[in-house]
Amino acid sequence: MQVIAKLVGIYIRYGYQPITGLSPKHTNNWMSDYTFLVKGTENCTPHLGITPHEIGFMECVLEAIEPKNILVIGNSFGWSTLALALSNPAARVVAMDCADEPFTLEWIDHTNAIAEKEGLSARAVKGRSPDDVDAVMDAEFDGKLDFVFFDGDHTKEAVINDFEAVHRHANPQCVYVFHDVLGFGLMEGVLRTMASSGLSGRVVYGSPSGMMIVYNKELEDRLALSFATYGATDLAMGMLNLMKQTETGRIIS
Repeated sequence: MQVIAKLVGIYIRYGYQPITGLSPKHTNNWMSDYTFLVKGTENCTPHLGITPHEIGFMECVLEAIEPKNILVIGNSFGWSTLALALSNPAARVVAMDCADEPFTLEWIDHTNAIAEKEGLSARAVKGRSPDDVDAVMDAEFDGKLDFVFFDGDHTKEAVINDFEAVHRHANPQCVYVFHDVLGFGLMEGVLRTMASSGLSGRVVYGSPSGMMIVYNKELEDRLALSFATYGATDLAMGMLNLMKQTETGRIIS
């Protein structure tokens, strides 16, 4: 069963109906493909979770690199945290969230309760990045990081500071995925992390939020199928631009 289906099933078992992956083309809402939770007829999530396409991309990447230690910056209602744990059951997944509002504070406990009952190696902790990264690493991990998902404060300064805080705790072949890069204008921040670290990067055009992946160039071949499947290639964008230049949306030879 796909990770997204397993994840939806978990939330249903705990009384929530996830609404996720709706096509903006059919709903007149560009945010509709994100995820929110409904209980009864009430939307009970003030924040939005990542989309099925984004879960699929990270599932593909995790299968390729088989990480042992995964850090998530930003837990919200646990959607990404549990998705990553389902995608790589052998990994240790820890999410940190500043939890400075009742909703996110409650979901620290909810995430941990669900993970325990489902037998997932995932844990959410209260902590603010970048200030608390060192403490979280000391308390929660035995070894360096292999994969980091950034979905915290959506500013270029936060992107840079969060990356610097985790990079010193990461293996040389650690993979970093940044959410909402195109959607929130975070490209400058990500490019600066690449320049400071010497790592490579790609925009994941198959991600509705415009995620970016930053990685060691030595992983290029192992990640090639993930890139090809989720539009993280120059060829994908080149073909799309070519099709836009035709009246029918088809390539004219």
